[in-house]
Amino acid sequence: APGGIVQVWVRDECHRPVKVARAQAEVEPLGPSQGLTEGRYAYKISEKSKRYIERFGIPYGSW
Repeated sequence: APGGIVQVWVRDECHRPVKVARAQAEVEPLGPSQGLTEGRYAYKISEKSKRYIERFGIPYGSW
């Protein structure tokens, strides 16, 4: 999810957790289509969803 944190853990031979990677996601300014759809959604969205997004924006923080 945009703005989220990803952590990767594995277990060693004694089954103890070991963190091997950590990264923080960023919002891609071109969007998921990498700018190919000129800001349009790739799929049609319902009118209810469209009204919600127009009113509140995309809720990235809740992902």
